[in-house]
Amino acid sequence: MSTFSKKRKRAESVSNAGVSLQLSSHEIPESGAAVPVLVSTPGVDLPSSTSFKVYGKKRKNGGVEPGKTMVAGETPTVEFFSSFESETNTPGSRYVVALHDRSTKTLRLFTPTSDGAAVPTPVHFLKHTVKSLKSLPSSLPSVLPYFEARNTLGETFGTKKAKAQIKQRERQKVDVDAVKGVVSHIVDAIDKGAEGLTTKEEAQEVANSTRLVPPFSDTATDPADVYPLHNIIPEVEWKALGPSISPVIALGTGSRAKERQAIFPFKHSSWVNDHIARIVQTEGRGGIEGKHGKKNLRILYYISALFLFRNIMQRGGIQGLEKEAIAEKLEGLPGVVLDGLLSRFTETTRASTKHVLTTAMLTKLHTYMFALCLRVDNYAADSTVIAKDLSLGVAQTNQLFRSLGCKLSALSDRERARLGLPDSAKDTKRAVLNAPVVFPKPKAGKRK
Repeated sequence: MSTFSKKRKRAESVSNAGVSLQLSSHEIPESGAAVPVLVSTPGVDLPSSTSFKVYGKKRKNGGVEPGKTMVAGETPTVEFFSSFESETNTPGSRYVVALHDRSTKTLRLFTPTSDGAAVPTPVHFLKHTVKSLKSLPSSLPSVLPYFEARNTLGETFGTKKAKAQIKQRERQKVDVDAVKGVVSHIVDAIDKGAEGLTTKEEAQEVANSTRLVPPFSDTATDPADVYPLHNIIPEVEWKALGPSISPVIALGTGSRAKERQAIFPFKHSSWVNDHIARIVQTEGRGGIEGKHGKKNLRILYYISALFLFRNIMQRGGIQGLEKEAIAEKLEGLPGVVLDGLLSRFTETTRASTKHVLTTAMLTKLHTYMFALCLRVDNYAADSTVIAKDLSLGVAQTNQLFRSLGCKLSALSDRERARLGLPDSAKDTKRAVLNAPVVFPKPKAGKRK
């Protein structure tokens, strides 16, 4: 009971003291008045006489930035300091710092905001530095003796391979002190040697010029302008093809498919024959009497000539064929068109006049043909049918389309409606050319 009475009397004495409560924002007063903060000194006992100061980063418009305060103090032998609040990543305490002023009998609660809200106060974790040790050099061990000892062990007890590696590293090591006086000369020599190197833009131009594709525009925003028609079929050859399709137009729109196919150089291409039938069945501008339909008939005639030319040259093999033999098998093809095919897609040796369809020329012929197929198919070609006509694998055909900048993808409902394709074609991937054209990046070689 006596203990209870003592505690009760003490509580009464505190309550009779009449302490008033006052809220204050957590700011550093310009007058330098004391500001209470929470600090932690892990593993160190601070002398009670140690004095501290609170420092803060000032704003441009005055005052102190919130979360930008630190605490620092010192004794005759040790310095104590903390990091800025925002750099400590501490969540703060669950208490509000208070300062009791005995002279005025007031208790001031300090909070980090100016509205007086009781929010957690951050804790400053103090680090310490012994003053007498600051001038001593770092005692961290150097890495160099470790490598020297390791090399010594390797040379003494290592295998032949390990010893060879150590010697190679020693030969490749650069003596920094030895080259200090010639560094400027080395830099000048590097700059001079780099003058002849190609820039990124020049390298891209060289890469574009060596592509086995028709001349193209990499800035075109319309697929029709990526591979201009007369970059594939020169204008003089284009005009010469006009009389070749006149018999096709003369047959009209009747059901005379075999007679039409007989007019074309190559009669066994499903892709070409299907597109001829489509033009005949279409009315208006895209039909056989329309300007667009007649234009596509010329392109189909040239594609058919490429089919036959390819077959003839492949039968000739690496020995090649004379121009007269090729012209005999391409009977009916205008002479200027034949000359263009020979100049673009064949090679001849110095000692011979025979024309050879090399591997590079065959790739070039395929890409020219596919660029024309894309134009007829509104830049969304079915590579499967073309691969079958050419007796090529679908993967190889798709790779040739990719070299033209195409992407293999299934068409949306809107795109199929634009091309007049049935719903059954929704799962068929097509080679789609977009603009501006983007060519595939070369694959990196395997790491050795």
